Amino acid sequence: MKYKYKESLEALSPYSSESRSDKDETWLKLDWNESTFPLPEKIIKELNIENFNTNTYPNQNQDELISSIAKYNNVQQDNILIYAGSDEALKDIFTIFLDSSKSCLVKVPTYTQVFTYILPNTSNIILDEILNPFSTHELRIDKNNLNRSNVIYFANPNNPTGRSFSKDEIERYISSNPEKLFVIDEAYFEYSRNTMAEEVNTYKNLIITRTFSKAFSLAGLRVGYVIADIDVINILKKIKNIKSVNDIAIKAAKLVLENKELFQQHIQEVNASRDLLIQNTKNFKKLKIFDSESNFVLLKAENSEKLKKIFYKNKILIRDKSNEVLLSDCLRITLGGSEVLKKIMNVLIDYEKS
Repeated sequence: MKYKYKESLEALSPYSSESRSDKDETWLKLDWNESTFPLPEKIIKELNIENFNTNTYPNQNQDELISSIAKYNNVQQDNILIYAGSDEALKDIFTIFLDSSKSCLVKVPTYTQVFTYILPNTSNIILDEILNPFSTHELRIDKNNLNRSNVIYFANPNNPTGRSFSKDEIERYISSNPEKLFVIDEAYFEYSRNTMAEEVNTYKNLIITRTFSKAFSLAGLRVGYVIADIDVINILKKIKNIKSVNDIAIKAAKLVLENKELFQQHIQEVNASRDLLIQNTKNFKKLKIFDSESNFVLLKAENSEKLKKIFYKNKILIRDKSNEVLLSDCLRITLGGSEVLKKIMNVLIDYEKS
């Protein structure tokens, strides 16, 4: 190829996961942490999709949704910027705040797709391991790594461990390092209620990303948002694609926030299933399920490949994380209500007996 591309991309392979294209609707898809609950019928009816135009670009008036999001998070409207999912937000954030002269520290294990947004801007990535990821799960950042970094990224709750860092620990790092930007991915906030959102006006070096894809059943519509200080929001607007979020997504997100009680029931079901799954498998000899504050669990098996095959035999897709940092023989499983729990338990029991 005659045209040169950024050298930082040499370290990057196309993002991939287990193919879904050959899995029909009889498969239970527990690999991407989407909600296993369909959008409530009440919201589908109110969406009235027939009234949307597809031949014109989206309406740029997002004021009502911004107002709803601000109220939901107890922040000002000027602290909110809407994106086509938190992935688009992360991409813009790293495009603006990273270049080849800067370094990005990533707490690992982590959401692996984030590297596809970091590497186009810098190859200077510092992997900083979570201390005791399966027990105390401490943020504690290596001092030398922290000193060398310009931007710090982590998910809270963490993906794939499902655990949260304490607010006090996070705030201690943000407050003592005002020259460094902290990007916190709160995609699973609704399951943990652990957030730094109300601190964005205190700390200008804090950006939070959120999504409607997990708890709110809108993964297919692609809508998320950033919470940050107004000065940061104004910088992000410089490169924001104003046409990326479609009208259906905007209205659906607004309806979701107007009907939060419908989704709170789903969240409670997921949390109950998660706790029951951990409790019911605590005496298993061949696997260990770790505590979680998300809509998924991470487990470690004696033979993760064998367990994965049993899941697939039962037409259940799960996420193999065994090749990632600190995750040898680990699998991640998305959770749902009681019926999903029953299917997961049947597989785990079969594996334990095998």
